[in-house]
Amino acid sequence: MIYQVQTARVAETALSKQLNSWLEERQQLLRLFWQLSAQNKAAELAPSTIVWCKELSQYRLKRFVESLVDYLSYGHLCVYENLIRQIEQQDGQLPLDLQLGACVAAIGMNTDHLLEFDALYQEKGHDLLTLEQYSGQLSALGEHLADLFELEDILLHRSKCSNL
Repeated sequence: MIYQVQTARVAETALSKQLNSWLEERQQLLRLFWQLSAQNKAAELAPSTIVWCKELSQYRLKRFVESLVDYLSYGHLCVYENLIRQIEQQDGQLPLDLQLGACVAAIGMNTDHLLEFDALYQEKGHDLLTLEQYSGQLSALGEHLADLFELEDILLHRSKCSNL
């Protein structure tokens, strides 16, 4: 019995560290997205600064895309699986209930949309996008990020790991 309690505490601590690291990555991703958006808004307001903005934006865009792919990978390969396992253990339900299954499916669809941005960036790069196209892409990207974070928060809430 004592061994089981100790094992559970170690697993909880490991999950807590994993979640904290993942949430820190989320904050970094949001900071980078905000910087891209602010840079883009500045270019829209002052078109004469576009050359300077493009050079800085290329650097920020590269950092953002790398951070986005890292965040999505870590979520899919580590975090989601552990959260779902935690929910299954708490609820004693296998397979997942319909609501949770729909949440996981929606996370997958949002991830696909976000990875399309990565593919677009890898294929065309920032130089080939007009300012209007870039603004539209950032807007859609922001919506998908917001949806993803909301779905992830549902998983966190359901797993009761949000207060670890």
